[in-house]
Parts: sequence; C-alpha cells; structure tokens
Amino acid sequence: MKSEAVIADFKDAFRRSVACWQSIFDEGRYGTEYAIITPEEGVVFGIQPERYAAMVALYEAYEAVKNICDMGSYDLSLCTAMRDALDLEDNTRITVEEMQTLGQVVGVTYREAFAMFYKVHFAEIRSGLIRFKDESSVEGIS
Repeated sequence: MKSEAVIADFKDAFRRSVACWQSIFDEGRYGTEYAIITPEEGVVFGIQPERYAAMVALYEAYEAVKNICDMGSYDLSLCTAMRDALDLEDNTRITVEEMQTLGQVVGVTYREAFAMFYKVHFAEIRSGLIRFKDESSVEGIS
C-alpha cells in the first residue's frame, strides 16, 4: 500500500475514533484512565474541551501505531503501515516528538500533542506506574 493511501486510510480511522470519543464525552463518560481530565489538568495543559476528543484519540492512535497497546480501534496492519510511512520505531520507547509527528498527520497541533503526552505522563507518575530511580515508594503523591 502506498504511503498516501495508508495515510488517507489512517485519517479515516482516526476521524471515527474522534467521533467515538466525542460521543463518550457527550454522554458524560470518560472511558479509560488516560481519558479522564481534571479541571486542573485542563488549566495547566491549556486543553480546549472541544479539542479533547481528538487529543485522546491521538494518544490511543499513537500507542496502536507504536505497537504498544491496541484498544481495538485500529486495524493492526494499517498501524504497521502507518508506522513505516512515518518512519517510527516499533517499540515501547515513546517520545513527544513522535506523537507530534503523528498528530500533524491527523490534524492535532504540536501544542495539543505535547499537552496530551505530558498529561498522561504525569498521571502515570501520580498513580505510581512511573517511579524515579531515587524513589522507593510514591507515598504522598496523589
């Protein structure tokens, strides 16, 4: 499949994902843990509510393209083709720059991709999923 066709197919799948997330949010639900947003996160990361479904869909798409996690929203062969088209690595090492690259393809700004990347990153630190080398526990972090 040529890169242009891969990107077009991926954009279509992404638009469906955004619509799905928007319907979840419109119903007052939040979905998975990375989709939950606190009022403080909205302020700190400058998240516009009307753009949040696309930001969450980007995070989900990035994990699928990177072959980290598939939430069932994407055809995995399309994700592999997209990873190749964008020359992204197939591993669990994530970078904000890669997420921004994917964001540019699907219409999510650099700022929005950056905000979503670090929103999730800091949520994982607060939850104890990520620890720093000099921490024996994450007590007191909420």
